[in-house]
Amino acid sequence: MRKEEEELRPGSLVLAFLGDWGWWPALVDTDPKTRRFTKVEKGLCKMRVVFLEENPTKSWVVKEKVVKFTGEEVEEDNFQERQEAYFMARTMVELEEEARLERFWGGQQSKSESIMDEEEPELQEREEPPREELMEQRDRLAEKEEDLHAKDTLVEEIDRRIRSLESTVNSQAEEMARMLEEKRGPSLTSPSPPCLTSPTSPSPPCSPPRCEVTMSPLLCRPPLSVKDISALLSTSPTPGAATEATDQEETKAARREEVVTRLKHEVAREVRRGLKKYNHTKEPELFKSRSWEIFDAEDFTEVCRSQAVSCREEVMERWARRSDGLEGLELAQEDVARMQAGLELFFRIREAVSLRLDLLGSRVEAAQRQEFHSISSTVASLLPTSQGARLHAAATTDYYFALREEVGRHLASLLGLGEPSYRRHIAAHSLLLFRQLMATAAVLTPGAAPALTDDARLAVRDHVAKKHLL
Repeated sequence: MRKEEEELRPGSLVLAFLGDWGWWPALVDTDPKTRRFTKVEKGLCKMRVVFLEENPTKSWVVKEKVVKFTGEEVEEDNFQERQEAYFMARTMVELEEEARLERFWGGQQSKSESIMDEEEPELQEREEPPREELMEQRDRLAEKEEDLHAKDTLVEEIDRRIRSLESTVNSQAEEMARMLEEKRGPSLTSPSPPCLTSPTSPSPPCSPPRCEVTMSPLLCRPPLSVKDISALLSTSPTPGAATEATDQEETKAARREEVVTRLKHEVAREVRRGLKKYNHTKEPELFKSRSWEIFDAEDFTEVCRSQAVSCREEVMERWARRSDGLEGLELAQEDVARMQAGLELFFRIREAVSLRLDLLGSRVEAAQRQEFHSISSTVASLLPTSQGARLHAAATTDYYFALREEVGRHLASLLGLGEPSYRRHIAAHSLLLFRQLMATAAVLTPGAAPALTDDARLAVRDHVAKKHLL
């Protein structure tokens, strides 16, 4: 048994691997019935974990698939719920086990301990699909990907041959038209040919002269039939041509990857340089006056990552529109200037969010700091845009807090302000509804400042009621 596994106990922060869910942040917790957090089942040692998410789920996970979470791990993908779980876990790294359980369960050391030997906590079971089923799913997905790739290749080849066939048919039609003009021309402009008659058998004077010259039949290529077209399409390219095309595609893909990687490092370097004036990790005394700026390494890393990704995507999108591809992609001075302006806007949003949250609670409270980081990043990423410019930062921030107040009003009527999980629910529901309503507004009223309409209030009421009444 590894040393880090020996250290795991209730309240330990871990990454647990469960089937298609992948690695997910979780807390080790005791079973309320057996008062144990490990068990042996079918010869396998399993550990009971509760996954960090808005609606927590539990599972018994094989011990070899549970590792200690240090806070330096990187998310597997950009799945929003997984990123939020990692963010929640990083805020608990420095806490002791009991403090983690207390924060997670909202004022109780452990929800499991609070119910003693009564019913199981109202947590859904997150089950791991059978290994055979996972293998079958993986095989089916692989086959589908191969089929799609083969179909795409076939469609491209058919399109190329159809274009070639159209060119051939057009050339033949032009040739036929030219030959018809050549054959018809002499009969319309030249005099009639002489009448060749036999001297021994004169023709009657009134009979028309007999022409002894016969016209040869018009010779032209036969038109293509459907069968001929099918034969052309059924022919396959030569192995040499296919290999050359494949090599060109691979070379092009490798060149594109190299260009994107170079841009990634350049953007990250410029973002770190732009964040220097906001980074106060070695100046904690400034926190009281500038709490919206950066005061810990984790925050610096997260801001640097999110701003670098946003800047890089904008640069690639502008370059693709300008040059119909990424050939010659580079970071220009105007891109650096836009990035710096984006950083200034981002910290103005953080300042506004921090000042608004100060009116609701203590700025050093962990839950509020977590909500502060989530709100700032979400508002900055969902600002209305027009012709690439981000607009209405102040109005969007006000919109979030108006939405949050509406969520709090409905939660208070259902749960009560004294409910320990009230604070966690209001932040989670507000962020979720904010993302959904901003996405809707971007489609219906692109570029306009968001406003809390009657429809939005109804959406808030229905969402909260569905989550806490059903």
